[in-house]
Amino acid sequence: MRHVAIEPRPWRAPAEVLSAFGTEAGTCAFLSGGQGARARWSYVLRAPDAALRIGRTDRRDAFGELVALLAEPGEAHPDGPPFQGGVAGLAGYELGDRVEPLALAEHADGWPDLAAYRYPALLAFDHHQERVLAIGRGDSAGAARDRALAAADWLSAPGLPASRDRLADGFAAETAGSAYEAAVAEVVGRIHAGEIFQANIARVWGG
Repeated sequence: MRHVAIEPRPWRAPAEVLSAFGTEAGTCAFLSGGQGARARWSYVLRAPDAALRIGRTDRRDAFGELVALLAEPGEAHPDGPPFQGGVAGLAGYELGDRVEPLALAEHADGWPDLAAYRYPALLAFDHHQERVLAIGRGDSAGAARDRALAAADWLSAPGLPASRDRLADGFAAETAGSAYEAAVAEVVGRIHAGEIFQANIARVWGG
């Protein structure tokens, strides 16, 4: 997708736009704001054209599959934001088990080691100039512009009102205190023995 098209649009808050698509599979957002160049841009991404999901029992080469998902690098528009489409996703802590075998347990809820999507279109929100750039990528200038215009239409979707309900009534540890203390003691002992330098011991909570 060598061509990039940009369609400027009036400002709308990214969280409001995101709320219209938050339950849609493949929707992703990077929300920023505040002062400084690094806080300038937020992004809303949806309608990916390719996806990658690798769970614990999937023995494919996760990093090789990710490179394949990236495909051929494209040019960046000189007047565009730092991110102009491509791959976004989430690499779980357990992905490291494929680099250094650590016998990490699988998530009970089936959370993948790696989930990534490729986005040929997105909305970029310029917090400094209060404008929105609809960006599309394509193999031709026309295809890129069509995708940019389609992304611009996302701005007209009505946002959902903010919920005032509690997300959870409370939180409780899912790991017994004695088991957690034993795990910490074991790690401290292994550090003293010189086996490892440091470690993070997580305790699962739910609510």
